[in-house]
Amino acid sequence: AVTEVTAAFTKIFTLTVVRAGSGTATSSPSGIDCGTQCKATYLDGEVVTLTATPATGGLFQNWSGDCSGTADCVITMNADKSVQAKFDLTFASASHFTVSATAKPDSLAIADLNGDGRLDIVTTNTDNSSGFSVFIGNGSAGLLDPPTAFPMAPTPRGVVISDFNQDGKLDVATANESDDSVSFRLGDGTGSFAAATSFPVGDGPRSLATGDFNGDNRPDVITANLNTHDVSVLLNADNTSLFGSATHFGVATSTYSAAVGDLNKDGKMDIVGANAFANPADPLLHNTITILLGSGTGNFSDEGEIPLGGTDPFSVILVDVNNDGNLDAVTANRMSSTVSVLLGNGLCVVGNCTFGAAKDFSVGSVKSPLWVAAGDMNHDGQVDLVTANRSGNDVSVLLGDGTGTFQSALLFFVGKPCPIFPCPPPPGPRSVAIADLNGDGKNDIITANATSGDITILLGR
Repeated sequence: AVTEVTAAFTKIFTLTVVRAGSGTATSSPSGIDCGTQCKATYLDGEVVTLTATPATGGLFQNWSGDCSGTADCVITMNADKSVQAKFDLTFASASHFTVSATAKPDSLAIADLNGDGRLDIVTTNTDNSSGFSVFIGNGSAGLLDPPTAFPMAPTPRGVVISDFNQDGKLDVATANESDDSVSFRLGDGTGSFAAATSFPVGDGPRSLATGDFNGDNRPDVITANLNTHDVSVLLNADNTSLFGSATHFGVATSTYSAAVGDLNKDGKMDIVGANAFANPADPLLHNTITILLGSGTGNFSDEGEIPLGGTDPFSVILVDVNNDGNLDAVTANRMSSTVSVLLGNGLCVVGNCTFGAAKDFSVGSVKSPLWVAAGDMNHDGQVDLVTANRSGNDVSVLLGDGTGTFQSALLFFVGKPCPIFPCPPPPGPRSVAIADLNGDGKNDIITANATSGDITILLGR
């Protein structure tokens, strides 16, 4: 006899939730807890209810995609569905960690210095006595242990962390403005460092960056030199002596800060400088960025200046803000209280290196932004911008949409409250960094505050 069997298959569909801002979305039946689990599968015809819960002190704004409005989102799963839950952006109350009463912290670098899986913080201090300070992350609610100071040459400004002698332990380098040098302290893997060794560079180095500029797989260093209108390159020679003599590459104006990256995807590192101050020989050459294309041998060609819309660019970063795979340039402009965004095309060659026209975005009125950092602050997968505002005593968060456009600035105060007179000094933040300090999967904001002698941490929600 012949037996016929009929197999019945039930379709399964995927529900994806994209979370933007500070809050979580959960589902009934279970499967979505976004937060952490933002995708789940459900049977054909199954009805799923999504509930949005904002972070403490925050608000839920709306659903979009396959849901709309502000009430619970009810979806019948008859196809793959995608929903965005939009919350406003909030942070936990600011925490403050004193560097010293006189330290005047200037720049920040963040890495795991002692190999315990927790991020540590380094600040440069321009009081000429405490060099740089190290805050070891302790993983507790307090976040950081009290700082330890390591003296350096006078007026350290910029700071980078890398393994310069390739022993598997992270080291610290600073650009020393008054001493016209870069100083290195080799790490021992515990958060402590050997005595400093210094190497001469140009006059008035304000910032530094690291990368492999000659293809030997060793971290090299560049400095932006304010007074000699040039960039100094220190090539890493070996694990003992570290660096040889600096090579200097002249630029047309005074470069205040510099960033490194591969602008044309040829595998060779390039340099972009932010030019805040005019060259007395040609006072029109400022409010620009400078492009130096790398040859891969440690040499660079000056591709000239690209104008900005904003004035007094104090810092520059390279980051892909529009998801096209090309590095874009972003500057923080002190006098105009803006950021300038120049979209890269990946086509820079010697003699022809261009960016898209600068687009300016306000960080707020009379803010004096000195530094800009990039990261995803609202969990939507797009690059956002954060500036440290010296005059505003706050940070501005500009949320990106993934096309190179940014929303109006959200402002977050980084000073201490003033319950009684006299008030604590205003923070005067000079620099800002973005990192997940407490390991909860949410980016936090850290500022170095020159006036109040401390750092501020805003924990993301």
